[in-house]
Amino acid sequence: MRFFYFFFFLLLVSNLYPFKGASYKIVEINNNIESYKVYAFTNSLIQNLEKYSLEYIPFEEDYNPDYLLFFDIKFMEYEETFIITTTIRSVSEKEKIIEDIVYTKDIWGSLGFEESGKHLAKRIVKLISGKTLTPYKELSDYRKIYTRRMTKDKYPIEYDMIDFLNVGIFYNEGVNFGSSLGFTLKLLEYSKIWLIPKTFFGIGIGIGIFDIHNTNAGGILPISLYIPLYIFPDTYEFNRKNLFLTAEWCGLLPYYSYYDVNLSYYFSGVGIKIGWTYYPYFKDKELERKEENKFYGGIFLFLGNYDLKVSEKKLTN
Repeated sequence: MRFFYFFFFLLLVSNLYPFKGASYKIVEINNNIESYKVYAFTNSLIQNLEKYSLEYIPFEEDYNPDYLLFFDIKFMEYEETFIITTTIRSVSEKEKIIEDIVYTKDIWGSLGFEESGKHLAKRIVKLISGKTLTPYKELSDYRKIYTRRMTKDKYPIEYDMIDFLNVGIFYNEGVNFGSSLGFTLKLLEYSKIWLIPKTFFGIGIGIGIFDIHNTNAGGILPISLYIPLYIFPDTYEFNRKNLFLTAEWCGLLPYYSYYDVNLSYYFSGVGIKIGWTYYPYFKDKELERKEENKFYGGIFLFLGNYDLKVSEKKLTN
């Protein structure tokens, strides 16, 4: 049994380091980019290949390695992407030529090139061992990383929000056609929110064009009062990730008037809302509506845009 464990350990180690004693040279790096990015890439690649027991041989040394590596780095301006094409040639097996492609969307610095070198090292080891790989996919959001590194004391100060279309799907609210679930509809709402410096709190106001809140509630020019409880402070985020306490009123058509107080959390294109709605009593010569109030909850889908202004200080060396 001990022999079995020892054999299993040797097998595991051999899989982790399948090229013990193998060596390589970097023959060519064809590129038209900044030298520090090339250095970050090659340095990361060499360090990580060393972990897999692939020895780097400087090109100047008169020594024949096991593999020759060629790199072509191009910047695709339209896609804002650096494409790194790798060609691996075996010295002993002339016909053995392997190619692979990695990339980075890091147009701000060298972090993406360091990560590309790290991941490429692992891919080279697998390719030489004969494995088939899926296309490379970069995971890091370098715009976010650099923005957070380059600023401090960052807080939102002003917020503009436009919802071209907002459709709610709620339990116990909306046009329901006899069901417990109903839908609401609001068109073209513009909101302006001012925030207290260095906090997420403030106040805002919004006005829409048209609103359907219920079978017997809605109308034109609905007004909303916003109290922000949390505003995600990063301007590079396309997700809103914001939490509001909101009071809504629509009363230009008295028979369809309503008051609504709700807690709304915005994601990207979808949100969660729980609230309380009050329908005041109304009566004239032709129509009568009973007083009513109720709690509701559900999700809402929205299509729109927003602009967040932040105050921030640049980090200095």
